[in-house]
Amino acid sequence: MSELIWRLVMGTIIGLGFGTVFGVAIGQLAVGWAVGLIVGCLFAATPVRR
Repeated sequence: MSELIWRLVMGTIIGLGFGTVFGVAIGQLAVGWAVGLIVGCLFAATPVRR
């Protein structure tokens, strides 16, 4: 369970970081954040590889 929470937190941080850079690059910060959160959710949803 803690693994899932950690992945959600990391996905959100990565998503917002990527979204901020992407949003500034295209001049639409809200769009960048939306794309970033989708990327973060995909990261959190991917199966753990060990």
